[in-house]
Amino acid sequence: MGVGSHGDMRSLKKLIMAILLLLVTLFMSGMGLMSWLNLGYSQEAMSALRLRQIEDTFHANLDRIDDQHKLMEKHTSALARLGEVFYQARREMGDNRTDMFESALTERVRDFPEAYGGGIWFEPFAYIPGQRSFSLFAHWDKSDAAIDPRYAGQQYNYAQQDWYQAVLPPGRDTTTPCPQDFHWTPAYYDPIVQDAVLSVMACLYGDNGTVLGLASTVWRYDEIVRLVRSVDVTPGSFAFFIDGNNRKLSSLSMDGKTDTSQAIMDALSVDDFLSSVAPPEISPSGRFRVPMKTRKVSVVDRDYALFFSKTRAGMVFGIGVPQDEIDSVLKPMRQSNLRIAIATGLILLGLSMIILYIVASIMRLLQTLYTDPLTGLENRAKLLHDTHTPGRESLILVNIDSFKEINDFYGYQCADNLLRELAIALRAFIGRESICSNSALYKLPADEFALRTSAPLSPKELEARMAALSVFATAQVFRWDGQEFGISITQGAATTARGPSTASGEELLSSANIALKFARRQHRNFGVYDPALKVKEEYEHNLVWASLLKAGLQEDRIVPFFQPILNNHSGKVEKFECLVRLMNEQGQAVSPGQFLDVAKKLRLYSEITRIMVDKSFIQFRNEDFDFSLNLSYEDLSDPATISFIKARLQETGMGPRVIFEILESEGIKNYDEVKTFIDEVKAFGARVAIDDFGAGYSNFEHLLRLGADIIKIDGSLIRNLDSDPSAWTITRGIVHFAHELNMQTVAEFVHSSSIQEKVKQLGIDYTQGAWLGMPTAHLCDHVPEAHTDPNATAPVL
Repeated sequence: MGVGSHGDMRSLKKLIMAILLLLVTLFMSGMGLMSWLNLGYSQEAMSALRLRQIEDTFHANLDRIDDQHKLMEKHTSALARLGEVFYQARREMGDNRTDMFESALTERVRDFPEAYGGGIWFEPFAYIPGQRSFSLFAHWDKSDAAIDPRYAGQQYNYAQQDWYQAVLPPGRDTTTPCPQDFHWTPAYYDPIVQDAVLSVMACLYGDNGTVLGLASTVWRYDEIVRLVRSVDVTPGSFAFFIDGNNRKLSSLSMDGKTDTSQAIMDALSVDDFLSSVAPPEISPSGRFRVPMKTRKVSVVDRDYALFFSKTRAGMVFGIGVPQDEIDSVLKPMRQSNLRIAIATGLILLGLSMIILYIVASIMRLLQTLYTDPLTGLENRAKLLHDTHTPGRESLILVNIDSFKEINDFYGYQCADNLLRELAIALRAFIGRESICSNSALYKLPADEFALRTSAPLSPKELEARMAALSVFATAQVFRWDGQEFGISITQGAATTARGPSTASGEELLSSANIALKFARRQHRNFGVYDPALKVKEEYEHNLVWASLLKAGLQEDRIVPFFQPILNNHSGKVEKFECLVRLMNEQGQAVSPGQFLDVAKKLRLYSEITRIMVDKSFIQFRNEDFDFSLNLSYEDLSDPATISFIKARLQETGMGPRVIFEILESEGIKNYDEVKTFIDEVKAFGARVAIDDFGAGYSNFEHLLRLGADIIKIDGSLIRNLDSDPSAWTITRGIVHFAHELNMQTVAEFVHSSSIQEKVKQLGIDYTQGAWLGMPTAHLCDHVPEAHTDPNATAPVL
């Protein structure tokens, strides 16, 4: 919202109300259209669903028919194999008897009751020289299968039948294989059965590939009728077959609907598309599938939807469903939709009026919540609302310098008047200056203003704007009670151009506030927040840990934890390392890695070191154990800390039991300072250990120059002793070097018994790590009983 937007708040309110009224009107007038469209869509959806159901029924019946055809082909293939075996046996054995052949054929037909019968038909030349033809045909007769002699030899003259010659025409080259594995005939009349039948045939082959004849399976008309009659979709639906010769069979003719059946069949006979369906193909699942086709026909003033496709046998199978029965599910929907539309319209009309009233109330409330009562500008809540959604934008905070002094000197009424006049001046400046175009002004708490720009300005652009604002504010003259005075301002800016565009309003405001404070600390008029400096993260981290550390120091929650150190020669725990911990308010120990760096920056590190020295001396005052304390280079270069340590050594006389561990990994800048400290504490009997040896510089010259007594080998080497040959070799060298100089060695981070075995094999004097014990707040957790076996792998605790 622009600078002058607040003055138009009332106009905006009226505009919003007018828009809402228009929307309600459009909504109500559009209800009829929506209802009509919804009804149309629902009808289409229901029709589509009904059609899918019919299609599913169609495919289920088509699959059932194709399965029947597939079984017939399988049976025909078995008959063909039987004929070939019989032919081969006759040739090899010279046995002209047919009784075994007849028995086998009858058994085959008996095993397949779904078909009327099956036969084997030899080519006239192929069976027996001098015999013109030979055939056998078995079919079901009442309740059993039997050979029918009427089909044999000259009585039937099968070689002259159309179905036979369709596959094996006269004069055909018998060395040429049949064009396809199975041949389905159109329906034909069988004079012996005196009924219409359908046959599937397969060729017989000799050893040399010569065509010997045919095997056939016959399907009677009544079986076809049974399949058609079983199709049921709706009360008025029907099923039909059309064979290759355009012969038609419909379930209507079987239900006594002669007139309707004839009219529909006549309509089908003139539709050439039924016979032009593409032949079936075998799908990856093994099923014959042809894409289903549909067609609409009108018969006897009634519309029918036809669904059809070709079967495995090459016949066209289809079903016809009256269109009015398909649409019958839509009538209740139309009535229900009308009632719902009327009820919904009335309810929504009432809700719309309620919403208009609520919106008007909310607009009045928002005007109050989002407005600063003193200046009339939008406030901090509005700023956060406007920047709630992360986007590409920039923010400038303007803070009046020495505003508290003005308030104290002239009074709060003068300070309030200053804020009002400055708000008017800034709004006018932003409105007329092109450099501040596309910006909005907000009043924040106390003496701050905010300038938001809905664009990711670069740091140079922000600095130019802040410089112009600074010049403008400095030039202003304010009057109160006959006196004139001026002001200066400090500004901080943040932009998503120097950070993620996903920054929220809170984050952008916080970043700008950090930039303002940073500029004020550096005595500059303005500054731009730079994420690369990580000022915000450091600022927040320091604030948190400064508070925690100060609370911990004030409440005496800096405590030592003790980790045992085992003498590998005696098998006893003889030493402890004192490690600093901060106990949080829940009584949980916080590791030093989380607060020591912050303590150094806040100059609290030396105080923590002195607390550790004091509490460790008190803890071991009445104990017989040696103990070690960690000292950093900051400690060794701090005269106050060194004096405190020497005073405690002198007061307690515990020097011979104290070991000071100096981190080898820290760069020692002044060896003379460190050497002086070592010489002074050794005068009290204390010893010095080089900690983490092998992790940092690993310079043996350090040991010679510092005169250390103990080397603590770093855990990066120890933890890999059982798996890393290099770690073994380096550690062995360190141990050898230390023993040559009469220094003791300590293995740190010993975490398992296998590592401990390696430590003992290398001859390392002491062991420290999780295998022995983790640091705890009480010595009694680690004090072992006397151990009599120096070769044991672990002390008895």
